[in-house]
Amino acid sequence: MTISTVADFLARHAPTPEMEVVLHIGRHKTGTSALQQFFTRNRRFLSEFGVVYPPTGRYANAHHLLATMLNELQKSPTAEISPEYRKHLEDDIAPALGRAPKALFSSESFQNVRPKNLHKFFRHSSTTVIVYIREQYRYAQSAYMQRIHGNLETRSFEEFLNNFNVDYSEFLDPWDKQFAPKEMLVRPYPVSPKYDGDIVRDFLGQAGLPYQNIEPSRSSANISIGGPLLEFKRFLNTLAPNRADLTRLTYRSLAKLASSHPKYRVRPGVSHLEVERYRQKFVSSNETVARKYLGASELFARDKKANDSEQANVIPDIAIEEIEEISNALLQSSGGEITEFLRSSNEDRLKDLQGSHRAMAIALKVIR
Repeated sequence: MTISTVADFLARHAPTPEMEVVLHIGRHKTGTSALQQFFTRNRRFLSEFGVVYPPTGRYANAHHLLATMLNELQKSPTAEISPEYRKHLEDDIAPALGRAPKALFSSESFQNVRPKNLHKFFRHSSTTVIVYIREQYRYAQSAYMQRIHGNLETRSFEEFLNNFNVDYSEFLDPWDKQFAPKEMLVRPYPVSPKYDGDIVRDFLGQAGLPYQNIEPSRSSANISIGGPLLEFKRFLNTLAPNRADLTRLTYRSLAKLASSHPKYRVRPGVSHLEVERYRQKFVSSNETVARKYLGASELFARDKKANDSEQANVIPDIAIEEIEEISNALLQSSGGEITEFLRSSNEDRLKDLQGSHRAMAIALKVIR
């Protein structure tokens, strides 16, 4: 069987009418990596209860490729599937979906696909959509840390926060138009104490699967960098704003350093007044979502109280000792490649460095 276009793949391999589908759409920064690792590593456990986590359309542990194809379909019904994926899709999809009465698909990238395209793909099946949402300020903190660590973000946290506006009522409305309210399970993150605050247990409970004997996951699947480490990486981003290789050179070594000391995981923050002003923008929308999906008056009451003490973590200047520790870790992990990379990235920027930024560059041996 030859599959050449996205439309061809989606038409031939949508789940059957007999199949139940559990569709996990994220959102980002709500324990998605931990969930997807569990799904991948525990396929035998899932199969014991008639659930398959299909390999087709997955990239790493999640169905990011399926989400990409659905996005491509939005652009053109005749969009072609790249040759590197084609054989994988042809070989795996039929046997994968033929083994069980229920299929589980998971990707936070689904949150960016038009709900009508997902509904079209799963239209013949009984589909339950599960989405986790996070209090907006905490969401902004985590998103910012990831953008600095894994991308080339250069804005301060305050600048980032001013442009990070997530209205959950607006986000969920298009999903409501495609999936009936009874098919939509909206879960606040962090999750309920009923499930020991554990995302895997919570998800299994929502999907109707046994969770009582599942060992709670105690560590994050992704280590986030914070504190002076976050500011150091932001400095590197300013030196190499158009060089994607910077992430390759630094990502793992920065994560390793972050795991070594709590000071390198401190979340960024703004003043209490600015936090409350920011949160106030979403009060009405959050109340609407709480009433509609949870039958409650507040959406993030527990999360908000738990995080009051973290609101004002405005990152101070980096100490010389910290600059040296971070620089040494990067130099050792890259074998000096980071020095040549930054020196070749932007000589003009190096000439204008002052204060702590100049000290960082000297420690990295970028400035002789």
